[in-house]
Amino acid sequence: MQLTQKEQQFLAFHEAHPEVYAAFDKFVNEQIARGIQRVSANDAFYDIRRQLGPVLSDGKIKLNSNHSPYYARLWMKNNPEHARIMKTKVLTTKGSKKSDIVDLAV
Repeated sequence: MQLTQKEQQFLAFHEAHPEVYAAFDKFVNEQIARGIQRVSANDAFYDIRRQLGPVLSDGKIKLNSNHSPYYARLWMKNNPEHARIMKTKVLTTKGSKKSDIVDLAV
């Protein structure tokens, strides 16, 4: 399987910064515990920037919003019982198959 540039960037970032997925997971689970029925991956990213901003990349925030759809899909794959809490759109990157990249990130 040939990965797009965005997919390659996501996988490299995900491997280098496991704390981002942990923070994403924590945010979504907190929303579920509060009774929220729809969660935005972008809202999760804003929260992660607030929490981890000083930690990422020597104090510079380098959390690319292009990664949020991949984190959302990864979270839904890992939490199928709550998969409907997030809406996803078809990825517009040529040749991208949303399940392929998530399988590599696990």
